Amino acid sequence: MYATIQDMIDRFGEEEMIQLTDRAETQTNAINTVLLQAKLDDACHELNVMLSCCYDIRSLKVIVDTPLQIPVLKHWQCDITRKHLYDSLENQNNQVNFEYKDYEEEVKKLCENGELYDENYNLINKKIIALFNEDPGCYPSKPCCFEEPCGCRGAVTWAE
Repeated sequence: MYATIQDMIDRFGEEEMIQLTDRAETQTNAINTVLLQAKLDDACHELNVMLSCCYDIRSLKVIVDTPLQIPVLKHWQCDITRKHLYDSLENQNNQVNFEYKDYEEEVKKLCENGELYDENYNLINKKIIALFNEDPGCYPSKPCCFEEPCGCRGAVTWAE
């Protein structure tokens, strides 16, 4: 998990998180943390799938499980989560959808020729061809395969 409920509140504000999650018939005027956590989990899985052809997700987890963070991944997970919370606006031209499209383009650029760093500016290595043979979930034809099928199967989760 790259981002937390508190990261969502810090980034978008408590009021917006209440508006997006307090969906009960009787409003509580509080953040529905169960719904928000579920959307954060979904966003994390989506991001892991996007990154799994270029990065060993288990290596990213090791970094995130330490006090270090990967700021861009936190940023992207927040944007994805917000997009999923705005599901009724899915096909409209709005800031949430523009930010989601930006995330997709940024991941594409990262996989094509970018570099990923933790918060202390330590480079996080991409997979190398030899590692693909060790990863049972991905069999790409080249090291980064964002737009073409790479054989990744299913969602990549923290449990793997």
